[in-house]
Amino acid sequence: MRKYGQPLSEARERITVMPTDFEAAAALDYPMAEPAARAERVVCDATGRVVYLAVSIYRGDRFGLERDLLDYFR
Repeated sequence: MRKYGQPLSEARERITVMPTDFEAAAALDYPMAEPAARAERVVCDATGRVVYLAVSIYRGDRFGLERDLLDYFR
């Protein structure tokens, strides 16, 4: 895989559901302890060095996930 001008060895995304803490609730204008989706994205170069890292939190009442699973079931 090649992007960002260099070979990449890994690109992962992990999505978990969590209750909002005070900081996330305030930032999202959302009640404390309500469900939220937390997405962690990590991209590594050919040597395993992290070249991209992102953590995003989405309100539970506005989060949706859609994926094409056709290749998974082949």
